[in-house]
Amino acid sequence: MQDVSEFPAEVVPWLKQQFQSIVEQAENNRLPHALLLGGESHLGKTSFALTFANYLLCKHSEQGQICGNCKGCHLTRAGNHPDLKLIEPVESRIIVVNTIRELVHWANQTAQQGGNKVVIIKPAEAMNVAAANALLKCLEEPVSNTVIILVSDRPGSLLATIRSRCQRILIGNPNRQQAESYLLERLSAVEDIPLLLDISRGRPLKALEMHGLGTLEQRKLLHRVLQKLWSGDLLAHEAAKQLLQSDPEQILEMLYLWLAEMIKHTQIKDFNSIKNKELSDLFNQICKVKGLTGIYRCYDHVFEQWTALLSASNPNKQLVVENVLVKFAALAPDRLN
Repeated sequence: MQDVSEFPAEVVPWLKQQFQSIVEQAENNRLPHALLLGGESHLGKTSFALTFANYLLCKHSEQGQICGNCKGCHLTRAGNHPDLKLIEPVESRIIVVNTIRELVHWANQTAQQGGNKVVIIKPAEAMNVAAANALLKCLEEPVSNTVIILVSDRPGSLLATIRSRCQRILIGNPNRQQAESYLLERLSAVEDIPLLLDISRGRPLKALEMHGLGTLEQRKLLHRVLQKLWSGDLLAHEAAKQLLQSDPEQILEMLYLWLAEMIKHTQIKDFNSIKNKELSDLFNQICKVKGLTGIYRCYDHVFEQWTALLSASNPNKQLVVENVLVKFAALAPDRLN
């Protein structure tokens, strides 16, 4: 269990209406003891949770506005407010039961600043079974003036009994105009914005992250590597070395999304709206040789390996990427699945 040091936080524009709605509940004394912010990653859930925590701990908040000058605000923004805790995985991707037991003990103590207490758990799906059951007991016997905020990219994976004891707030994508406006204020490379939004599935925060990580250049590199694998100019282990400087999780995500998009457009016979156009010719070549069946097998394999990278099992990332590239190379005409 950690002190919070992720301030300053600010609610992103497309969530301000939802934020105001929950603030009004608090001001009318109708705030539940537990909230579940659910939706895809990179949509502003964490900043929503942190800003609302700041609002609840501010001594002079009014109509959703945080004063920024009271002791509560200073402690919050300094990252050491004694009545605000953040629970998240530290050394692994799992939140263990002892961490939640510490939370229960902390929640039952009197607020040191004499007001609200707030705990943020993110990602909530990182709790193992024992931790989830320990939290359930806390939700079943809520402590007054203590608000638990669960932040989850996959709320459906949480225990149904946990979900039923929280007020659920579904966080969705902004519309295209909102997303583009947000990025126009933050990126000088205006010409990259449409493609960044396409490959981030309309999530501006993900698009910003991709821009910072050089994803567009990585996509070009991945294209070159896949083309050489297909033509037999590279072996899988050589290709893996060329991709070594890239983020393995991002490489597999790009490959997975590309295969998913190509399969979809092949099924509906609509290639005019393909976003990954630089790879469509390669995909069509593979289809002619192997058909969709072979591509489906590769798609399933990429998804399995990508999921493994995101899991707590901590596999060898380079070997995982090489394994995927071996599977992709097997789609070439002179190789067998």
